[in-house]
Amino acid sequence: MSYYQTLNISETANQEEIKQAYRKLAKEFHPDKNPDKDTKQRFQNIQEAYQTLGDEAKRREYDQKQGGEMDWESLFQQWNGGASNWANDFNVHYGNQQNSSSRKGQDQRVTVQLDIHHIYNGFKTTLNTRIDQVPVEIPKGAKEGMTLRIRGRGAWNPWNREAPRGDLLVQVTILPNVNWIIQGDDVWMEVSLKWYDMILGTKAEIETPTGKLAFTVPAGSNPGKVLRLAGKGLPIMGTNQSGAILIKLLTSFAGLNNDQIELINRIKQLEN
Repeated sequence: MSYYQTLNISETANQEEIKQAYRKLAKEFHPDKNPDKDTKQRFQNIQEAYQTLGDEAKRREYDQKQGGEMDWESLFQQWNGGASNWANDFNVHYGNQQNSSSRKGQDQRVTVQLDIHHIYNGFKTTLNTRIDQVPVEIPKGAKEGMTLRIRGRGAWNPWNREAPRGDLLVQVTILPNVNWIIQGDDVWMEVSLKWYDMILGTKAEIETPTGKLAFTVPAGSNPGKVLRLAGKGLPIMGTNQSGAILIKLLTSFAGLNNDQIELINRIKQLEN
């Protein structure tokens, strides 16, 4: 099965369509929601497909291999230390050898996938590029699509190894989560309570990306009510502040026994 089939998209899909398809499938087949073995393997296949198709350079190389064509650009990059636009460099080299040999190498782009825990805590890793290993530190509060520039860790100039190297561009992608939904600097979640706790009020506890958190449900809360816990959301990058956790209250009246229904009828009669 091709990566396009894995994500249920066409081979002409753009990057936004690929991202939307990935998020939908990752949510549907996330191991936390479906713990069986087959679902776990499907989730891994979905991640593998997105890691390739979600990166334009990797997607282009994949498409060329699928089509049985020789990836001359990638081959040239390996021979010459990672220069990506070799045809242009070839023309510039012979047209103006002095200019092409003195300019810095081209930038390289890689994608790093984070989950919500990484956004709360920051993330350190080492990236294996075509040239070397590059330590990367992504700060707390990183956002989807954010790009970090690491100067001097990109490609060499193929015509002159003494010229400065290009930069490494690290683009951040946030993996979807079935329990927590990111919206800006806030985190949304849903909590299901007993109907009588909604009426009478109660103390409750939720599991957040940083651990358990207690909160109070006011008496007389209606289903759909949203509670805001300020300062408990995502860190705001470059500040000491954080967004909020927003809790949507849900309840269900299914499964009431006869005694409970009788009590409700008595309340109704008193109201009338």
